[in-house]
Amino acid sequence: MALGVPDLQYEIDDEIVRGDTVVHRVTLTGTHTGIFQHPAVGALTASGRSFAVDQIHLPRVRDGRIVEHWGTRNDLATLQQLAALPPPATANSITESAGWQRPPKT
Repeated sequence: MALGVPDLQYEIDDEIVRGDTVVHRVTLTGTHTGIFQHPAVGALTASGRSFAVDQIHLPRVRDGRIVEHWGTRNDLATLQQLAALPPPATANSITESAGWQRPPKT
């Protein structure tokens, strides 16, 4: 991603330390000014669009070095903000967006 987004920045929003594990909730921001390769959509040419997405990272540290890493990324939101995928459909409520409908009143 760094080649396609040279101003890529991670801002740590929250940090929790417990034993040898750290939890970081971060916001990833940048501007898509070069080729960005993504396994879901292939190579994206520069769009000039900016994006901001949340991520969670859990590195485990031993002797000052990261020995394991778990993380979650919101690639869907990133690709939507870069116009590589359509934006989400709007819904009146979360239950409606899941396809649930109220039973008719009797």
